[in-house]
Amino acid sequence: MPSQKRLFKNIQRYIKVTEKEVTILFTDVVASSTYWDSRGDVMGRLMIDFLNRMIFPIIQKNNGRIVKTIGDSVMASFKSPTHALHASIAIQQALQHERKSDPKIPKICIGIHSGRAVVEKGDIYGDTVNVASRIEDKANANEILISARAIRKLNQKSYHLEKKGRFTPRGKKNPMTLYKCVWQKASEVLPDDGPAMLRLGPIQKWEILGAGLVNGCMLVFLYFRYIRYFLADSEALALILLNPKHLVMNYPLVAVLLGLLLIGVVFLIIRSKFVPMVVFRILSGGVGFCLSFILFFAPTVWLSLDVGLKSDVTLHASNHLFVEIKDTQASIREQPSEKAPVIRSVPRGMLLLLTDVAYRGEWIWNKVLIDRGTYGWVPRVQPPQMGVAEKRISLANKFYFRVRDIYNFLVGIIGFIFGFFRFKLRAA
Repeated sequence: MPSQKRLFKNIQRYIKVTEKEVTILFTDVVASSTYWDSRGDVMGRLMIDFLNRMIFPIIQKNNGRIVKTIGDSVMASFKSPTHALHASIAIQQALQHERKSDPKIPKICIGIHSGRAVVEKGDIYGDTVNVASRIEDKANANEILISARAIRKLNQKSYHLEKKGRFTPRGKKNPMTLYKCVWQKASEVLPDDGPAMLRLGPIQKWEILGAGLVNGCMLVFLYFRYIRYFLADSEALALILLNPKHLVMNYPLVAVLLGLLLIGVVFLIIRSKFVPMVVFRILSGGVGFCLSFILFFAPTVWLSLDVGLKSDVTLHASNHLFVEIKDTQASIREQPSEKAPVIRSVPRGMLLLLTDVAYRGEWIWNKVLIDRGTYGWVPRVQPPQMGVAEKRISLANKFYFRVRDIYNFLVGIIGFIFGFFRFKLRAA
């Protein structure tokens, strides 16, 4: 079968190209079955999540790569056995520190072996992986075992290595020598305190994107409801902040940069394998803020529910009035007259800063800022004419920040704190 032979040769060629010298590290929780049986599935799962959150950053900071988790075991690869042993000592020391406050934290055993293996993007295959797993099986609680081949580049005295004995891995004919690292005698090798990291799987990435979307929508809502009125209460900032669409139309480069930034963030999330745990906590807190704020905001503002406690007292009023266009398409004129030339047409919903008011017979005109140093006039109400009913063109109002708004934010902050500290995430 020529085609099968060609396929076989292609596979051989691929394997030779991907075969590299690596050091494999396996960790395993000792007596994990007993822990799960005595504590239950939920506590057992939380225990695995706790250990992974501690082990993953240490492996990363020692130039290691998390290959996969198998139950309560972790498989990692390193380019150097030095980094693998350094990470192993740091892991055992970190767990020892944690047991000072919680003696019930399970003990783990670690096995290390070096050799050639087929290194692919998502996994590593070969005899080296199998032998490393067998070595880890031989290790006792709190023990680090390392093969003779892996210690060739190591200084035995520096790492307090002692000969453990010889054993024949299952499936092998020749015995191999194992060494034990007496990590209790080693100097402190814990990495500098840094942000706790979490491993990202597909579920976690979708959770980040979903929570980020919720937080983004909430920020947009707060901007349109509150922030822009505080910031745009001056002619210097009104044109930019009152109508983001106006900013995009006049400064397209800003829109392009924001779009690229958003795409970059999404791409970074998709490509990342780890992320600081505080990011999850902040996003979780943001979701809590959003839910709490909206649940309180809806009845108190949209439904005008009086919660008492002086909720209608005004804490801040804007210096200017803001003119909202209520007609489908309103014309802004040079002078306060329906016969004056039209400067610009503006769409419904656009906000403009009021700078003056003029009364012309039945007409009331609002002078508004339409461009830097440029003003125009828009009527408030078009008086009724023959066969034409009265029509609302624009509406001028001040912005008021009341006590009930403070209550909304306080409830939202409580929701943020709850979401931040009650953070829950399924580990990858």
